[in-house]
Amino acid sequence: MPRVGNEGGSGSPGNAAAAAAGLKSTIVTGTRTSAAGSGVQSVTGAGFAPLAAILYAYPTGGTVQEGSWGFMDDANVDHTMYITLTLGINGDTNCIVVYNQTTESMVAVGTFTSDGVDLTWTKGVTGLDTTFKILFLG
Repeated sequence: MPRVGNEGGSGSPGNAAAAAAGLKSTIVTGTRTSAAGSGVQSVTGAGFAPLAAILYAYPTGGTVQEGSWGFMDDANVDHTMYITLTLGINGDTNCIVVYNQTTESMVAVGTFTSDGVDLTWTKGVTGLDTTFKILFLG
């Protein structure tokens, strides 16, 4: 079985091994405005049918103290860890949770498509403009 990664701790990750194993990856950046509200947003541009994704999201113009890291797999299992200044570190079963110091929030669950993901957003009380980055893996 090919080995992917760098166990030596220096240099770049094992890109040659990843390529030999047929690993595909790409990063897509997007936004969701609070004015768009709840609903489905198609995020495309992966260039392949993803099997997993790592997501980072934060309030547009906000701080890293209010971001979230989320994960998805091809069984459509979502999980995120999000940080707020008032609530600390929390877990959730969505792939994106952006929550600031009040009750404003944007939450998304994802479903993979042939070229990316459909994010189903739920807007909190007033919502937050949200910026996200998705690392698609396939």
